[in-house]
Parts: sequence; structure tokens; C-alpha cells
Amino acid sequence: MAEDAPDPEVFGEGEDKDVTRPSKEEAAESAVLFTKLRTVSSNQLSIPGYFLIYFQKLSQWYRRKYKRPEALKADVALVSDTEMFADGLPTLCVGLRGMVYTEIEVQGARTDLHSGMYGGAAPNPFVALAQIIAHLKDAEGKIQIPGIYEGIEAPSADELQAWKALPFDEEHYRETEVGSKELVGEAGYSVLERTWARPSLDVHGMPGGFTGAGAKNWTPSFHTPLR
Repeated sequence: MAEDAPDPEVFGEGEDKDVTRPSKEEAAESAVLFTKLRTVSSNQLSIPGYFLIYFQKLSQWYRRKYKRPEALKADVALVSDTEMFADGLPTLCVGLRGMVYTEIEVQGARTDLHSGMYGGAAPNPFVALAQIIAHLKDAEGKIQIPGIYEGIEAPSADELQAWKALPFDEEHYRETEVGSKELVGEAGYSVLERTWARPSLDVHGMPGGFTGAGAKNWTPSFHTPLR
């Protein structure tokens, strides 16, 4: 949205679900931020709801509508891809945890081997990965990667108090949102602390080897990436 745009418009992706906040909330944020920017910059504010995926289409649309490529220049890009905490509760997200995504590939033997002949001697990539995964966290849910907790800033007392005041029921969360028999995580921290303020570690995929129907007694030589 630019100050001199003919008819300022605000669009919200995901309005039929809680992926993004309602347009009126984004408009309110835009107004606040835009007011602050007026005195320090070129008064350009771009707020795409799903910036990373739709930026190319957004820029094409903007050029067609306003015929001014310079209108795309912005001092701030505000990505709004957070959720409403509860119905009727205005929510403004002021921070997100970063993400490091990596892959681990394990090479065993030079080729697949019959486990009846080589089992017990030939290295098995799946077993190696299982051992790696088993050592990523201890029994208390603490991540065992050296240095991962360095520089982690703990929530302030005021923040923790504010979180405790939120309408959050752990049992309802477990049953209706997660759907598991129990919740896991780092001991000594609340669910909101574990999901908002503490590092987490997850395994997202582990393909490879024999995955067809029936059985196959061959030890794979290579395991495709663990994600």
C-alpha cells in the first residue's frame, strides 16, 4: 500500500481459515506502521499476505494496476502468516523462532546385500540413522546438539505472566489440536514456552530401502536423506 495509491487496498490470503489474521487487523497494523514510517522514509509500505510464494504474481499485478514499477519499492515487508490465538482475541505476533533445515545421508555397503549372508557384519544405514535419531534428545526432551541452547533469551517475567493469562487449556490442546495420548517436550517448561520460546527438533522424513508389499531380506547400501 502506498500513500499516493489511487484506491488503497488490503488483501488477506487464507481468510477462510486461521492461517492469517483478518484483513481489518492487517489494516490496523498497516496504519500504525505507515504512520511511523511517514517521518523516516519514502512512505512506501508493502504488505503481501503470503510474501515468499506469491511475490512474483503480486508484483505483476501491481505493475499492471498502477503502471509504475517504482511503486514496488518498499522500506518494510511485513509477512503476516501467524494465527489467531483464540476466537475474539486480537492477536499480534511479535516474533517467531528461526528454522534450520538439514538432511543426513548414510552410506553403508557398496551395494545392497542379502541379510541372510551379510547381516551382522554389513553396516545398515537404517540402523545407523535410528541410532543418530535416538541420541538427538535425552529422556527429558533436551536436545543434545552442542551449542543449540547458546544465546537463547528467556521470556521476561511480564511475558510469562501474559502467557499464563491466555485462554489455554493443555488437555484440550492435546486432545483437539495434537490428537495424541500425551504431550512431549523439554521438562520444566510449559507447552507455550516449548512451542514459542525454546528450540525444538523434529524428524520430517525418512525414505529409502524396501517399501513395497511383502518382505525383502536385503540390507540397503544407501539411505536417502533423513529430513
